[in-house]
Amino acid sequence: MGVTVEATNYGFSLKEAALLSDMPETAIRKALEARAILPLSTALGTVSRYRFRSHDILCLSLLHEFPLPLQTSDKLDLWQLVTGREPAVGTWRWERDELVASRGDVSLRVDVHRLRARLA
Repeated sequence: MGVTVEATNYGFSLKEAALLSDMPETAIRKALEARAILPLSTALGTVSRYRFRSHDILCLSLLHEFPLPLQTSDKLDLWQLVTGREPAVGTWRWERDELVASRGDVSLRVDVHRLRARLA
């Protein structure tokens, strides 16, 4: 039995984003509280409803599958890099289908091609 999820004009809900990214909903809520991710939000009365676009889902998947623990600032830099289409943010930059973080003489390369293909 498959699950069909359709994005509205405003994107995917938090529950849909959790399902599509394989990231637990509680982890997404924790990242929201820490302001490590910044999706679109709309006010519905006194409550904010978060809306996740396709590149937001890519970033959530990347953060969930990342092999090393990241500081909140690194998570936010990655979020801004992936969702903002900037060539570089903080220590992170795009090089083709790789995300590269450089600090001093050490560089970390993350291939996102397979992740993009899986989400397509």
